[in-house]
Amino acid sequence: MLNMLIIDDEISCIKKLISYIFKNEENVRLLDIATNGIEALEILDKNKADIILLDLKMSKMNGVNLIEKLERQKLKIYEKSIIVITAEDVMLQKIMKSPLIYSYQLKPIEQDNLLKDINDIVREKSLIEKNEKLDKKIVSELKYLNYNLTHLGTQYLKECIKIDFLKYEGEAENLSKQIYPMIAKKYKKKVFSIKNNIIKATSYMYNECKIEILMKYFGYDIDYKPTPKTVIKAIVRKL
Repeated sequence: MLNMLIIDDEISCIKKLISYIFKNEENVRLLDIATNGIEALEILDKNKADIILLDLKMSKMNGVNLIEKLERQKLKIYEKSIIVITAEDVMLQKIMKSPLIYSYQLKPIEQDNLLKDINDIVREKSLIEKNEKLDKKIVSELKYLNYNLTHLGTQYLKECIKIDFLKYEGEAENLSKQIYPMIAKKYKKKVFSIKNNIIKATSYMYNECKIEILMKYFGYDIDYKPTPKTVIKAIVRKL
């Protein structure tokens, strides 16, 4: 569930937005309402909004000034999170290239177009959230096995696990043909380099990890050294 902040000094407009949006989008809830930029900053100092609907022409602190303030203070948090709703073309031109802006809607609002933009943000942010959770889980498993998380090979291995889980559903059989080339392309390296670094990271893990953990994790005698493929499959099964 994503939190939405509505910033507009026209109460009638706010009521219409609330009525339409929350009737048609079940994955969004209303965080709060602000009638100017100062109120919005007070709210955002205490809570994080996932989506912000922002009017530009307001008293005390207008939308342009608010965006400039957020760019200086909270750029990473609110990147591509704001949908501007305005009838002020001149003001709109001032902030069109802001990294905080996801899209804009001109008043009078086409409600279906606004809902589509909200749906798109929900989809994109939900995907980002799932990826972050997956990354944390993979890192947790690698850390448990005592992989060196700063080792380049461990970073490549993390990517392999993620690809096998998301793209192949744990069924990738030939790493050198199915997965390593994808990692090599992403990092602009040779497939051999990717493979070699992963093997080195896995050898380090094998030498540093406790025997009991290895035996429990991989389910066989410790004399058998796990291959990168074995590690990938074992972690994917735990995701």
